[in-house]
Amino acid sequence: MDKPRQPHLDAAYKVLKYMKQTPGQGILLSSTGALQLRAFCDADWARCKDTRRSVTGYWILLGEAPVSWRTKK
Repeated sequence: MDKPRQPHLDAAYKVLKYMKQTPGQGILLSSTGALQLRAFCDADWARCKDTRRSVTGYWILLGEAPVSWRTKK
């Protein structure tokens, strides 16, 4: 990320808090892969021709394991 801000750090803390509070739920991490946090997002402006609403989404990975994702219309 070019200019990380406080909301980005807050999101990372939220992920770590979730992992701490749900020990029965795990994230399977590969022992051979690089452990890096990656995030992808995409959005469009009023692409749906029927409703003229925008669609946006994001996907966050820790290593190769998905940690969080969301799409919204």
